[in-house]
Amino acid sequence: MACVACEWTRTPIRALAILGIAGLIGTAHSLRTPIRLELKGAAPEPSIAPAPTGPGQSDPASPREETLGVRITLDQARRLYDSGDADFIDAREPHEFQPGHIPGAYNLTQADFLGGKTPEALEFLDPARRVVIYCGGGECHASENVAILLQQAGFTSIHIMEAGFPMWVEAGYEVEASSADEPEGNG
Repeated sequence: MACVACEWTRTPIRALAILGIAGLIGTAHSLRTPIRLELKGAAPEPSIAPAPTGPGQSDPASPREETLGVRITLDQARRLYDSGDADFIDAREPHEFQPGHIPGAYNLTQADFLGGKTPEALEFLDPARRVVIYCGGGECHASENVAILLQQAGFTSIHIMEAGFPMWVEAGYEVEASSADEPEGNG
């Protein structure tokens, strides 16, 4: 005769083992797949016009109306950097930021917003001022996710540099490094 009590104890153990394995698989998947959120009220991706060539033409780095999540080119980002009309935010992880980033950029990642805390960099940034967010470019979506979080924090003029930091370096633009001892903000 089979042990009825043994069957009752095996079933919950098997269920817990299956749940544990599913949890591990889910965690591994979440770590490899970036979070994709949508900007509320985001304008469609604008067509990028060439740099102005004469009087009366508008500068594409200066959109006529403030929109959220406007994608800009490397050249447009460089013009905003040179003019000092925007704060720059590096959305890459601190271990990527420290060896090299755009001079004066704040390091602000989506993880900085976890747990309902306010990232320290937000104390230094003006929500009404333009911000240019960049990450690793290509398949990196960290800049988009940080843009959404900044929108939720009240920022109104958010630009995403599509090219990403590698293209900034490739163009030969200046880069600075931070030591691990320095706070992660504004260079």
